[in-house]
Formats: sequence, C-alpha cells, structure tokens
Amino acid sequence: FALSGFVAIVFLITSVATIVFTMYQTPLLYGDIIQDPGVFLLYITSFLAITPLILLISKYYHMKDVMVHALNREIYVKKQQTESLLTSVSELVVVINKKLSIVSVNENVLHALFVTESSLIDQNFFTALLLKDENGLIVNAQALNIESVFSDKATIEVKNLQLFTKNGILPFSKVNMQIKPSFDLNGEVLQAIVIITD
Repeated sequence: FALSGFVAIVFLITSVATIVFTMYQTPLLYGDIIQDPGVFLLYITSFLAITPLILLISKYYHMKDVMVHALNREIYVKKQQTESLLTSVSELVVVINKKLSIVSVNENVLHALFVTESSLIDQNFFTALLLKDENGLIVNAQALNIESVFSDKATIEVKNLQLFTKNGILPFSKVNMQIKPSFDLNGEVLQAIVIITD
C-alpha cells in the first residue's frame, strides 16, 4: 500500500469502512461501541495517526524509484560515452578486470592484431597480447607489478615495448603502454584501462 499516495488513501478509507461495516454486522461489537464510544474513536484516531506515515513512506518509495531511474540513465549515458571514446581514439585501448581478463577493446586493437573481439574477450591480457621489452624478454603481470594498479590505484607506464600478434607479425616497431585504474562510484578500482601507443 506504500506504492502511491492514492493507493494509501484508498487503503485507509477501505479499512475504516470495513470496521464500520463489521460493527453493524456484529451486534455484540456494536453494543460495546455504543456503551464505550472511546473504542471507536481510538480506532479512528489510530488510522488518522498513521496516515502521514503512510504518505511519507509512499513519497520515499517514489523518490527511490526516481533516483534508481536517474542512476540507470546516468550509467547508460556514461557507457555510451565510453564506447564512443573507445572507438574515436587512435590508440589501442583494452579494458581488463582484476583477474587480468579482457573486458572490452576498441576497434584499433582488432585491426592491429588481425583478430575478432570474441577471440579476445575473457582472455588473459598477457596471453592475448604478446609484449616484449627492449631486451626481448616477455612482459608479464609480475614484471609490471600490475597488482599495484588495483591495490594502490597506481598508474604504470612502460616505454619501448614490442607488440606481436599470435602469428608473430609485428604491427608496430616500438610501442608505449600505460595502465590506468578505472574507478567505480565508491572509488574502488574494479577495472584497469590499458592504452598502447606507437
């Protein structure tokens, strides 16, 4: 009954009408009320007292629905903005989660590595993208201390890397990589954004 003010008022009116009807249909109860009208007044007063509370609860639920709708719309807009940003930048952009699995990539990644999006999503970042440093050593999560991005909200920058595709083709001679934390509404880092530039 706390979904709207109209429903709350209808509930109160119906409840009072039910009590009055029951009194007239039950002679014993009617007799008690005639002898002691205070009982009837107590019933009516009780319902009148809770009316503001019911309307307040109704208003609260309505405000909550409005806030949830506004939040969902804001999330949708931010998602659209993010997708637009990912498709418009010239860099290779990869979003990873705490398990280092790929969550999303922009079109430049697919073109540079000659792969499809479905072949990258949920794959380990360092398995899907083969990176080597200037000495030819394979770059992995331990070497980059990537945990610090999630635990300390740090940004990692590495220069002069080599990026290979699975078939060994080198799309860029040298690349620079930046790994930045991505925060949620509570300031917690749930994802990281990897930006690779040539």
